[in-house]
Amino acid sequence: MSALLTPTAVSTVAVEPQHDGAHVGLFDPAGFDCHRIFTRLSDGTWTDDHGDVHVWAEIEHAARIGGYIIREVQRAVTG
Repeated sequence: MSALLTPTAVSTVAVEPQHDGAHVGLFDPAGFDCHRIFTRLSDGTWTDDHGDVHVWAEIEHAARIGGYIIREVQRAVTG
């Protein structure tokens, strides 16, 4: 199985999505290649695709230092 990431209509996330289960990705400046994806948990923290837990400020910091843009995505598992 592979994860299919589909950007939503909002191209760049300016503020932290507040709905549980939201997915955001760190994308290259062109917006095509996803470096890492994060999922919002019910306690307001975010987990990445490695299972590590983060706060929103860490995601913003990683985007700044890595030159990435944050985009909200819909995540679907395909076969």
